[in-house]
Parts: sequence; C-alpha cells; structure tokens
Amino acid sequence: MKNILFLIPLLFLSICIAAHADNYFNEIKYLSNWPPESGELNDDFFGSAWRDGKSSPVLPTSGSLVKLNIGMTQFIYTGLNVEGEFTKLWNETLSNSVAVGYVSSSREHGGVGFGRSGEEWASALNLDFNTFHTTYALKKRYAFKIGVALSAMYLQNRRNHLTSYLPDGEAIKEYRTDRNVHVGGGVVMEHEYAVSEKYVVGVKGFAKLYNQRREALGVQLKFGVRLGK
Repeated sequence: MKNILFLIPLLFLSICIAAHADNYFNEIKYLSNWPPESGELNDDFFGSAWRDGKSSPVLPTSGSLVKLNIGMTQFIYTGLNVEGEFTKLWNETLSNSVAVGYVSSSREHGGVGFGRSGEEWASALNLDFNTFHTTYALKKRYAFKIGVALSAMYLQNRRNHLTSYLPDGEAIKEYRTDRNVHVGGGVVMEHEYAVSEKYVVGVKGFAKLYNQRREALGVQLKFGVRLGK
C-alpha cells in the first residue's frame, strides 16, 4: 500500500498533463500565428470571453492568497487531512507558502478514516514551508507548480506495545501513546485553475520523508481566495 501511495503525486501530475495536452499545443499553435485571421478563433479553446472582447480570468502572479486544502494522507494509517495555507506570490514563477495541517485515523476503521476512536490510533499536526516554481497555460488560466517542502510533524501514536496471555489463553494488551516531533522534507506538485479573478481551485500531491523513517503521502483538493484586489 505504501509503495502505491508513493506514486500518487507522479500519477497526479501525469493526469494533469494528459488532460490538458491538447490545450497547450493549441495555445502554441494560435500564439505562433497571432493575430489570427477573422473567424479563426476557437471558442472552445479561448471561450466566449475572447469573442465578446472580454478577458478570461487569470491566475494571480503577485500578492497573497489563503487556501483551504482537504484530502487524504497516508502516514501511519490513512486519514482525512485538513490544511490551511497562506501563499505569497513574488512574481510569475516564484512563490512561497506556509501550511498548517491536521490528520488522524485509527485501526478501528481499518486504518482508513478520521478521528482517534478505538485503542490504536494516530494523529499528526504538520507545519510546512514550501517553495514553488510555476509554469502557466491557457493565457495563465491554468498553472503547474512544482516545489520543495521543509516540514515538521508532531506525531501522536497510541499502539499496543505488549501482549501477555493468561493461563486460559486470554490476551491482555497494554497500550502506550508515543509523542514525537519529526523533521524532514519532500516534493509538492500542484495544478491550479482560475475560477475568477479572486477565486482559485486546484489539486495538490505530495510526498514527504521524515527522520525516524516516517513519511507522509497524499492528495488534496484546494480552494483559494486572493487577498486584496
């Protein structure tokens, strides 16, 4: 299962590229022959905004955004991850973000779920600092972002550490809760889309490795709001 989850970010990026490959090639085709002849514009590609003389919404290239990210993360178990993120855009290609997230799950749910119910569970609070390089497509309505992350994770893990048996064969389990701080880093990839001049949606994939042989891997949906104008 863990080996498969390591491939999630790469699979996510491949799907994004494949889904919009035609659009990127069309953009190169149109821009290389700009301006087009009358009636040559493709409404499906450029949208009715071009035909009506209006500009399509574009992703911001400066300023700041706040984002809410929700998805699934595999750490010890696999759980629902909720994350808040603040992004600072320095220019068209460089940006930084700080993200705070929380994930929890338990063995009672088969290792997949949310919450700390049952005798064996794990939860993690993470703080990430990300640096991204961005490339755009479709007149900056779409963007690919690939970056590196520095991360700290406060991990709590309640687990069975000792099992003894009575003469009649009954098992007596003893549990303990380990609490540790792990530091590490990894790769983060995102695909974003401008819904309007103010709102952004996207998908995020990440793979992070920590000390003491811990890892966090997952995919999230992103909802962002531009601050200010």
